[in-house]
Formats: sequence, structure tokens, C-alpha cells
Amino acid sequence: MKTPFLKLFLVMISWVSAVCLSPLAVMAQGKTVAAWQAVDTTWMADLPVIELTYTEALLNHDTFIPGQVVYHSTDSTRKFRCTIRRRGGTSLDYDKPNYALKFFDEDGNSLDVSFLGMRKDNNWILDGMAPDHSKMRNRVSMDVWLDFSHSPYHQEEKSKVVNGYRGKYVEAYANGQYMGLYCLMERVDRKQLKLKKFVTEEDGTSHHRGLLYKVINGNQTRTPYFYWNQNVPNEESSYYDGVQCEYPDVHDGEPWTWEPLRKNIYYLAGYVGTAFYNYVGKYFDLPVFCDFMLLLDLLYAYDNVGKNYYCWFYDQSSSDQRVGITPWDLDVSWGRDVTGVRVNPTTELRNKTNFNTRMSEFYKGYADTLSIRYAGLRDSLWTEQSLCNYFGRYFDLFVRTGAYEREQNRWVNSNCKLRDPDLEQEYIYGWIHDRLIYLDSVYGYIAPDAIRSIPTDKYQTPSPCYDLLGRRLNPSTELPIGLFIQGKRVISHQR
Repeated sequence: MKTPFLKLFLVMISWVSAVCLSPLAVMAQGKTVAAWQAVDTTWMADLPVIELTYTEALLNHDTFIPGQVVYHSTDSTRKFRCTIRRRGGTSLDYDKPNYALKFFDEDGNSLDVSFLGMRKDNNWILDGMAPDHSKMRNRVSMDVWLDFSHSPYHQEEKSKVVNGYRGKYVEAYANGQYMGLYCLMERVDRKQLKLKKFVTEEDGTSHHRGLLYKVINGNQTRTPYFYWNQNVPNEESSYYDGVQCEYPDVHDGEPWTWEPLRKNIYYLAGYVGTAFYNYVGKYFDLPVFCDFMLLLDLLYAYDNVGKNYYCWFYDQSSSDQRVGITPWDLDVSWGRDVTGVRVNPTTELRNKTNFNTRMSEFYKGYADTLSIRYAGLRDSLWTEQSLCNYFGRYFDLFVRTGAYEREQNRWVNSNCKLRDPDLEQEYIYGWIHDRLIYLDSVYGYIAPDAIRSIPTDKYQTPSPCYDLLGRRLNPSTELPIGLFIQGKRVISHQR
């Protein structure tokens, strides 16, 4: 066991090595590196290179340790002081680490840095994607979400809000050893969501404005909007039934509150009938919540039903008290479970949140709202080809640059998941095809150029119906056998 003096000494040494030495001069720290590799920047036009230097024996999940980052791109080579820790939950079981990085200037002050067109910030994530065979499920899922989801309710006031996280691929080295493909990602925090800052008056009184909660541990008895047992929280704790308070910043001593969250949940659990229908739109950002329900179904993202999302309030001092939702950690998706095992594309996502259950029961037209939204997406961003293209551009990048091969060689004898890229691409494309067929039946979608058969003698629909000569037909009368036009679709009536 290290004595406090020894631990302090090692930290001091790590600062010296991180700040004063080039990463390439640090052969190994804490344990022997298997083989020395010079940094390969051949493909940095497509995949920038990040070098990390830190004392490997001190790297842990709980605390940040001193280190250095060197970032290679076609434009420049930049060096930064940083602190670093290993991040993740179940991903900690894998040999390939994920990293959290914080950047500092020469005086030890927080330093905001921008990479690859993403936001300027001091706090970044390097996601190693060890459980994912394709190394892109999390990234593709968030790309899809950012492209299709409704803007959050305060977007008009805060135009730069990003209801998710952007990310770009890099190759990483740690203490001179190649570590493989990583996704350099933004964090979801108050700054990303443009939530109003906490206010402290001159007399010492404080006012909560923006609030951010992260749901990190869920099951069938807890977590907001999905499963929740209304226990009384300990107001002295920033953790409550699987939920962590992220803002106000508990590390800075700012007081947090659970009351707005509990009030919101109580409404969902306690109101019924017209009381629910009339006021649910005042408590929830319904367009975004409905989009999230569809995202869960598209991805079969069962790991995001009871956890792995953020909920937040933009400004507690305003009249708009709706809660927003932001997905997070979407790597258990697109046909593989948390262990990497295949998932049948026709598997129903059951218990799809208490929000979904209550809306289905008490919100008139909820099923139609989802079906109409799904149909609009299927006609545009969610065509089979469009979804496959999200994956295709990353598969092409990884194969063309040789990154897949380098990744496989680096982790060949580890517990990290990586399948032959051609086989995994074929599997994902097939899974998307079959998943869409299944969801089309769930949401009653028919392609615009498809011919639909009407099984009943009466065509009961409020939409006008025309024969092929353009004559309008009365939907309350019996239709003769033949083809008709309803909206933009061709329908077929048979006895």
C-alpha cells in the first residue's frame, strides 16, 4: 500500500514528466509497455492523432491525475497540460480505457480548447468504444438523433443549444503505445444545453434557474419518466434513486434541489383523464419526448429506457417549466446487446417507459402522433438507404485508412469487441432492413409508392378518397372494387 508521502511524490513526478517531457520520451510509466511505437501521422488528414502522457500506475476512475496532451492535425501540432482519469461504468471491465480530460494553461487555470469544429471547452471525452464490434454505434445513434429530433423548447431563445453531443474520430497513443480508434466527444452539461446559470444575490440568497440531472442507474422501480418510486430524497445528497445532480455544480458548493424534478414526476404518476391531457404539455417538452420514444424503438436501445439520459429545466425563474430530455451513451443499439450479442430485429421494446404508458392511456391522439411522426421520418431521414449511409461513411473511413486493421492488431488478445468490418457492416445493414419492416407494421406505415389493401367493406377515414379519374368518393359509402388515391398513397379495395 502506498503511503500518503509516496503517493504525493508520485503525483509530483507525474507533473514533471507530463509538463517537461515530450510524450515520445516517456517510454512507460507504472508498468512496462509491450512494444515501442513511433507515432504514425500518415492518416491525420482523416484521423487526427492524440498523444497522452501520464503516470500509468496512478490512472484511476475516481480522481484526475496530471498529464499532457499533444494533438496532431494537418494544421498544427498543439501541446496542452491536462488532468486525466479513466471514465465509464461497465466499460471499466474492458482492457481498452475511456478517458476524461480537463485542460489547463501554464498558470494552472482552466483552458477552453476547440477541436475539429466542435465547441470550445476545457472538458473532453475520449470514447474507446471497447464493447462495440463496429466502433460507431454510439456515434451513429447520436448523429441520427441530432439530425431528426425536434429542437428543444428554448432553441428560439438560445440558438446555439445542442441537445446531445458531437464527436469526431481520432487515433490515440498513451505513453508512446498505440491505443487505437477513439471518438473525441463533447460533454452534455449546462453549457451544451445553454441552461440558465445559478444566481447568488449580494445578500447571500441563491436562486435555482437551470437544472440538470443525469440518470445513471435505473430499474423497474426508479428513474424519472420511466420507472420511479416516489421516495423522499435526502436533500443533503446530490444522488437520489439512480439520479445524479449535475447542475448546479455540487463540487463548487452550489446548493441543489430535487423539488422541481419530483413535482414533474408526481404529475406524470398522479394525474389522470382530462387533467393529464390538458396539462401534460406544460410539464414536458412533448415533441422531443415523442422523438425520444421513436429513437428507442428504432435502435432497440433498451439500455436507455431506465438510465443513460439527462433531464433538465431551462430556467426555473421563467413561466415555462417544461422538462427536456437528452439521450446519452447509445452504444447498446442497432442489433447488439450490452455484451455484444446479436438482438433479433423484430424484438419488441417492452416497458417503454412510464411516460409512454401514461401518454398512451390518457393523451388522446398519442398513438397517431407517433405514427404520423414516424411516417414523416420514414419518407425522409429514416429511409433504409439513409440510415445505412450513416454507418457507411464511418466503415469507409476506418477501412480506407487502415484504422480497423490497426485496432484489431492492438487488441487482438484482449476482451475488446471487434468483428471483421465487412461482416459487421453486412449484419448492421440487414438488421436495419428487418427492423424497419417490423416498425412499419408497428406504426402502420405504408411507403408513398406502395399499394395498400383495404380489408373492410367501409373505408372509414376522415381523409378524402378519389378514384383514378379524380372523382371524389364519399368515405361513408361502400367503395367499389379497384384502385383509389388517398393523400399521396394508392390504395386497393377488395371484397
